[in-house]
Amino acid sequence: MAVTLTWPTSLPAPSIARYQLKEQPNVDRTEVEMGAARQRRRGRQAPTEIPAQCELTKWQLMIFEGFWKHRAGEGTVWFNIELLGGLGLVNHEARFKSTEPPVATPHNGENFTVTFLLEVIERPIIGDSELTLMMDDDPEALAAAIASIHTAIHVTYP
Repeated sequence: MAVTLTWPTSLPAPSIARYQLKEQPNVDRTEVEMGAARQRRRGRQAPTEIPAQCELTKWQLMIFEGFWKHRAGEGTVWFNIELLGGLGLVNHEARFKSTEPPVATPHNGENFTVTFLLEVIERPIIGDSELTLMMDDDPEALAAAIASIHTAIHVTYP
C-alpha cells in the first residue's frame, strides 16, 4: 500500500517503557481424536500489535491529539513511523488500533504520558536467503566483515 502520511517530526518516537512486539496468531489449529492436531496458516501476513507510549509536553500533546484525530483518522489511516524491531530502528507502516484510543496521563505539572496501541500489518524482517546466511555464519563476524568492506569501499579507496 502507498502510505504518504508520516509521524510528526515534532513528536518523539515511542519510548521502550511499555513497548512490545505482539504478533497476532496466524495459524488455525484443529484437534483430532487420534494423532497430531492439524495446523494451517491463515494467510501470508499476520498483524503485529505494538503497545507504546510517549512522554509529551502539553504542546506536543496538542500536536499528538490533532494528528490522531485529523490526520490518522482516529485509527483508520495508515502512517509511516520508525519503530524498533529485529532489524533495529526502521520504518513501519502502522495505524492506531481504533478499538483502544490513546490515553493521556498528566504528570509533573505540564507533561503527559500518552499510551496507545499501534497495529502493523507486516514488520520488516530478514528474508529467507539472509536467514540462511545468518544461520550458517557467525552474525557478529559477518557484521564486522560488512563494516570493513564498507570502510574500504567508501573511505579507503574512493
